[in-house]
Amino acid sequence: MKNLSENSAICEIGAVMRFMNAKNRTAAEIYGKCCDIYGPNVMNVGKVRQWVRQYKDSRTNLHDEDRSGRPSVVNAELV
Repeated sequence: MKNLSENSAICEIGAVMRFMNAKNRTAAEIYGKCCDIYGPNVMNVGKVRQWVRQYKDSRTNLHDEDRSGRPSVVNAELV
């Protein structure tokens, strides 16, 4: 899986991380498995650790949280 910009792909990875966290796997193990499945550029290990911490704190949402800041100016018309 080369391009993870689609929300469904990120949701899928979130589900994999949530499942493996429920199986008491460490963030390093989860990161390794995600890299095996989706490739080495799937997500950095720091982001995996962040999501695992949030799942341990009762996170239920599989989608990445909206961030504040400068919105992207790239849209379908520009591409």
